[in-house]
Amino acid sequence: MDKQSDLFVQIRRPTEQDITILLDLAKQDGHGIVCPTHCVLKNEQIVGYVSVGAVPTVLLWLDTKRVYARDSRAVLNFVINAAADRGAAYVNVPCNEDSPFRLYMDRLGFVNMKMGTFVKCL
Repeated sequence: MDKQSDLFVQIRRPTEQDITILLDLAKQDGHGIVCPTHCVLKNEQIVGYVSVGAVPTVLLWLDTKRVYARDSRAVLNFVINAAADRGAAYVNVPCNEDSPFRLYMDRLGFVNMKMGTFVKCL
């Protein structure tokens, strides 16, 4: 009969050594890691990570006809400062491909993570 570790994934908090392993494994698989809060293991080997609540996500909409670039910058500065005031080290701002914001995100210091965002109502 298979060991329990062969049948199920395990999830636990990462150690410093786990972070190093995660970075290497994700890189080998063509991915990166973002603020892991938990390691995913199978057969007692790290096979992934989960980041739960480590990076606040900010959703916003601004009228494309009545809001100018300087207004958008002021809103993003508020978002950054509000997140920092709450102790965040990072902030996630999903941005549609056709958003006028998209052109400015890199210039404002945001890194394009090149991944889609999916939302599920609970």
